[in-house]
Amino acid sequence: LGSYIDMAGAEEAFVEHIYKNGLEYASAHEYLFRLEVFTQNYAKVLHHNINDAREDGFTMTLNKFATMTTDEFDQMKGYRAENHVASNIRHLLPANSDSINWVEAGAVTDVKNQATCGSCWSFSTTGALEGAHQIATGELISLSEQQFVDCSKSYGNLGCMGGLMDSAFDYAKDVAIDLESDYPYQGWSFGGCKLAVEGVVNAASYSDVPANDPAQLEAYLAKGPVSIAIDASGVQFQLYKTGIISQASCGTDLDHGVLLVGMGEEDGTKYWIVKNSWDSTWGENGYFRLERTDAKDAGTCGLQSQAS
Repeated sequence: LGSYIDMAGAEEAFVEHIYKNGLEYASAHEYLFRLEVFTQNYAKVLHHNINDAREDGFTMTLNKFATMTTDEFDQMKGYRAENHVASNIRHLLPANSDSINWVEAGAVTDVKNQATCGSCWSFSTTGALEGAHQIATGELISLSEQQFVDCSKSYGNLGCMGGLMDSAFDYAKDVAIDLESDYPYQGWSFGGCKLAVEGVVNAASYSDVPANDPAQLEAYLAKGPVSIAIDASGVQFQLYKTGIISQASCGTDLDHGVLLVGMGEEDGTKYWIVKNSWDSTWGENGYFRLERTDAKDAGTCGLQSQAS
């Protein structure tokens, strides 16, 4: 990557990045360390956008994660795939449409921000519940991720240390979930469960989508937003800007819970639309797209492996 690094240009971009994102560094050592991390990511973005963007289907940018190391970025995830046990598997009739968008249909709340808490699984869960509730009642409400973070540990979740959407759905079958306004998100899990008001939504039931079956995933999506897990370990997620991430661009080691909200096609490439929980400044206003194929496999970034 050395040939892509213009040190003066990189530091100028770094200073601009500091002001844009309101960053402060307490020492010259910290400043120089973050400059080094930023410079490496600066080179990766230039290299990708010049050489690989057309083939890979997406572009990258120097977003708010550009000063994070790989280990720090890993805190932005939290899905524990190793604890997942598929249950309640149910097959549905095929979908009748090749174009679905639950955002445009009004069944998806605004993009939220999990911050540096490994609570992605809770945002995926609330997204699915919010969508199901809106489709059933016509009312779009924002539900509390913090309640899942604080209160569902006896169901196998570990707060900011990770969890599973299925475990959160099990909790929501037993305990009604509060509105976001009644139990607001904090981004940490200290002090235990703080339920103060009666919740407004329960999960009546949930199903695990048959694994590695795109037709079944499409059938479930036709009914509403679907909780999915992906492999978000690559730099393409840390620095993603826009476009359709190809199947060849990522692995299938699931580590991040997100929400499948639609599907479509662009210039002959079919894609899935996915809502993230890294706020609306990331990606396509907080969303990203993954290549959609008909292959009965794990799918792009593993999204067909553990959907529910």
